[in-house]
Amino acid sequence: MSESETSGSGGDQGARQAVLVRGLLVAIVALWAWTTLPWLLGDERLILRDVLYSHSQFKYFGAEQLKLGRIPAVNPTWSLGQPFAGNPNALPFYPGNLLYLLLPFQVAFHLHYALHWLLAFFAMRALARELGQSPPAALLAGLTWGGSGYVLTLLAFYNLLTVAAWAPVAALGLARGGRRGIALAGVALGMMVLGGEPMTAALLGPAMLAVALTRHGARKGALTCLAASALALAVAAPQIVATLLVMPFTFRAAHGLEAVEAAWQSLAPARLLELLLPLPWGWPSDYTRFGYWSKVVTLEVPFIYSIHIGTVGGVLALLAVRRRRTWAALAGAALLFAMFAGTNPELLLRATLGIFRYPQKAAVLFTFAAALLAGWGLEAALGSRRVARGLAAAGALLLALAGGFWLLRGPLAEAMRIHLADGGKAPLAYTQAVLWTIGLAVAGVLVAATGWAIGRRRPVLIVALQLLGLLQLRPILVTDSAAAYHEPPPAFARMNEPLTLLPVPHNEPGWEDRLLYPLEALNPRSQARVSWFQLEPAFGVPLGISYPLAPDVEGLNSPLHVFLMRNLQLGTWAGRVRWLSRLGVQWVIRYDMEEVEGLERVARFEQFGVPVVLLRVPDPAPPLRWPEKLLWTDNPIWAFVVAANGDIPPQDALVSRRIAHEPGGRLELLEREPDRWVFDVDSHGGLAILQTSWHPLWKARLEDGTELATQAAEITLMGVEIPPGRHRVTVEVPRGAEKLAGGFAVAALTAALALAVGARRPQEPA
Repeated sequence: MSESETSGSGGDQGARQAVLVRGLLVAIVALWAWTTLPWLLGDERLILRDVLYSHSQFKYFGAEQLKLGRIPAVNPTWSLGQPFAGNPNALPFYPGNLLYLLLPFQVAFHLHYALHWLLAFFAMRALARELGQSPPAALLAGLTWGGSGYVLTLLAFYNLLTVAAWAPVAALGLARGGRRGIALAGVALGMMVLGGEPMTAALLGPAMLAVALTRHGARKGALTCLAASALALAVAAPQIVATLLVMPFTFRAAHGLEAVEAAWQSLAPARLLELLLPLPWGWPSDYTRFGYWSKVVTLEVPFIYSIHIGTVGGVLALLAVRRRRTWAALAGAALLFAMFAGTNPELLLRATLGIFRYPQKAAVLFTFAAALLAGWGLEAALGSRRVARGLAAAGALLLALAGGFWLLRGPLAEAMRIHLADGGKAPLAYTQAVLWTIGLAVAGVLVAATGWAIGRRRPVLIVALQLLGLLQLRPILVTDSAAAYHEPPPAFARMNEPLTLLPVPHNEPGWEDRLLYPLEALNPRSQARVSWFQLEPAFGVPLGISYPLAPDVEGLNSPLHVFLMRNLQLGTWAGRVRWLSRLGVQWVIRYDMEEVEGLERVARFEQFGVPVVLLRVPDPAPPLRWPEKLLWTDNPIWAFVVAANGDIPPQDALVSRRIAHEPGGRLELLEREPDRWVFDVDSHGGLAILQTSWHPLWKARLEDGTELATQAAEITLMGVEIPPGRHRVTVEVPRGAEKLAGGFAVAALTAALALAVGARRPQEPA
């Protein structure tokens, strides 16, 4: 055959491969669209974990405020005014929030998940191409990242998904280098910080450094990282400043994490089995037959549902270990950290300044490195007969193992029940034994088929096999029909102002035992409907309900509020009722168990056969009040006991600093916004109490600009010390520093755009 004929044959083969790659890319995007379109059309909604536990209500509040042209410092719907602008998990300054100005809330909310999932895939594919991988290999890398158990888990975390989506973009910019690369990396790193999960972003730091150093050398790579990091800090300046302002008076800053919390959610070594079997320890979509069954391996539902990266991707990543030792070391170190960082919780706390928790988060670095290794492994193995034979043998071994498991499924199930399920139910263990058998068989077929495709140089087929294998992770994606939540829960129709609610089953830690639900309700969809029925915040905040005693999800509540919550949890209902009245709580939802003296029964409802009651708190304190008398104490424990025991009349107040106070002050509330209260007062001097948590951020002043002192009252509320006479008082959170940081961020983005437009990427030599 002549040289021209050979060249033509190779060209035809390359063209066919390019068509196949594009076709598979279209199929992957079509699968993404088929999955996410029901979210965007309003037919389905995401329901797992933080989607309903925190992000939905935080984003709804932020969206409504953004429509009014503001990003509040305080969220009055949560915990008597938890910091909002300073809460990274709420993503208050993230540019994607602009979608809420253009689209209905649920559409914009779910579009965030859909678009960032797609960005994660395309960005990793682009990064792999930039690092020299062929189109099929880069497609495999993008698919391994975007379809991994780690990234699919993040579809329950609005903030972590943002970080995972922008991470490959940042690495892409660092790999390109130059002005454009630095601009791209800096903006992407800034988006990761604005994305609200700084620890996950920090865990990806070694990957960013590896890209820059291996691509540009030590000196230039380090300078590239420093320049991009500086730009990122400028882009994220509003969030950084807002968080630094609130952090000193938060529970996490004041007390840090407890050691047990820092070490919680370490990766059990047995979970390495997930690299072969996608979900061997349970499905997040089912809490019964397919639920988490091993009390030895997964005592709690895992923070990361699975570390699976696809059987095909995992095998290919192993084949690249010797040639890409830096990335292999990063992947291995990440797994070791996830498994063993929690063995010394005190050391972990000290090493991470008391702010890191959940070692499983290190799965982000493992998955990032493994995705790139999978692409390199494909290129290294393609056409190798030795690798093809080895994979064929490995596939046959896995199939034989699956056959053995099937023949011995009875004894295997019993062994699993005794040694892994701590003597749990036999049917559950039998189900898992069968699932393991099926998983091994599927893995065997995938590995053997990959070997066949490698021997025949079919890279696109290998990527298709990876896609098929990753479909086994489908149980991680859990949605429910949106129609189930269109109408307000029945309890809401019986409520009137003030709409301040305590849903007792939502409390963490719990206030009382929970009633047992039937098996039919033990799945995420039914539990989401239970949350709706009980008017938990994800469903109550859009109805105008606020939650003065909401749990401290991120450790950002004030130490005083957390102190009060923990003592209420330990106290009796008699004391709780007195405190609920003082804090302005009007409504309580709880299970219908024993009667609670002092709470008025308004309505009773049933769901799944479990009775729930709506109760009214008598005479809740108004948003703004002038006490008859003040009782001073600098001991919050004594203050809690005095009020809980009823030793102080409801019209009096507990204060933390002695001041002269005369009864009979008259108050008129003129303006109440998240960051601003304005009221008129006519008194002989004393203390006005606002139903918002005291925080050093708040400043009070008279109409002439005279500053007024504030203090904590009723343990956690805002007390404003008023001089005698008639005055107009403004209590607000100054925002000057954040506005300055915002201007700085806009300037940084403008500079980045100028860099990107003004610099041309160097042309490759001909």
